[in-house]
Amino acid sequence: MLINPPLDFELKDVDDEHPYLKDRGFHAQTIRHFGLGVCSRGLMKGRVVIPLHDAIGRLVGYAGRVVDDTTISDDNPRYRLPGRREREGRIIEFKKSLLLYNQHRLKQPLNDIIVVEGFTSVWWLTQWGYSSVVALFGSDCSEEQARLIVHATAPDGRVWIFPDTDAAGEKGAMVMLARISPHRWTR
Repeated sequence: MLINPPLDFELKDVDDEHPYLKDRGFHAQTIRHFGLGVCSRGLMKGRVVIPLHDAIGRLVGYAGRVVDDTTISDDNPRYRLPGRREREGRIIEFKKSLLLYNQHRLKQPLNDIIVVEGFTSVWWLTQWGYSSVVALFGSDCSEEQARLIVHATAPDGRVWIFPDTDAAGEKGAMVMLARISPHRWTR
């Protein structure tokens, strides 16, 4: 089984001028910086595609977000992440718990790192001038993600935790604090 291997393709012809992102206030520069756009075919058709990279910058998958929230259902979730698949007789699996979204863009070690739950928070904070931001792919911080955060931060650096303001975010922040605070200053 291969976990988060590099993709052997890149999505082409995504619409980076689709109104979904611009109507939400994202600048064209932010959209291009993150490689965002709406896909016109395949599994991600009609979704904003979000390139996912490992810590060294290899493209390992795409997430997709619906552009019309009224279509969200059990069969059509808000976000679609890569699943388990077979290719050339090998099982390939995507595990978000082993990655931090946007980590590959950071100049390490960092004096400060901001940790958020989701992709859009990374885009907003980057657009507002905060360049050292990563996302967990949700409210849960795995032990591997905590290790990646500690490793990305200088020994005297600071980790700023900004969870969503719901019960899951609060619980996730407490777990993250417990995993990171023995190693780095957290707030």
